[in-house]
Amino acid sequence: MYPLDAARTLEHGHAFHPALRAVKTHEELWRDVPVLATSAGAKKACVVLRLQNDAAGARGVIVRLGQYCQGIVMLGAYSTVERWEFDGKAEKGKGDGDGQAVREGGWVRTARVGDQFLPCGITWREEILCLGGKVRYMDYEWEVEEAWEW
Repeated sequence: MYPLDAARTLEHGHAFHPALRAVKTHEELWRDVPVLATSAGAKKACVVLRLQNDAAGARGVIVRLGQYCQGIVMLGAYSTVERWEFDGKAEKGKGDGDGQAVREGGWVRTARVGDQFLPCGITWREEILCLGGKVRYMDYEWEVEEAWEW
């Protein structure tokens, strides 16, 4: 890790690349972004949900940190990925015309690949989540691994 300035860090390293079946080098540029509160109470939130259902071949993780939430679910070899960002100026129930969904409270889906459902929206209701709790959707049960505010 090489700090470039107060907000950017360059990572240079190497790791095994499964598709190439070889160790390859990489460089990644990281930017520090402040974590923001998304509720009127001015508390910041961190929520982690995990899905592991070996019988169904399903696994996934959803992570919310402040104004960002993203998740991935794998059903066998098929994957669905979503990213949401909080926009305090977004209007409830309005889209932006580019197919981006806007939900209650100004959460905007900024990226999506795949068509499976990810329960990202439950992470915006941190008041009902507790460590070790369960979130059920259809045949899948997501466990709350982290749920805290500061």
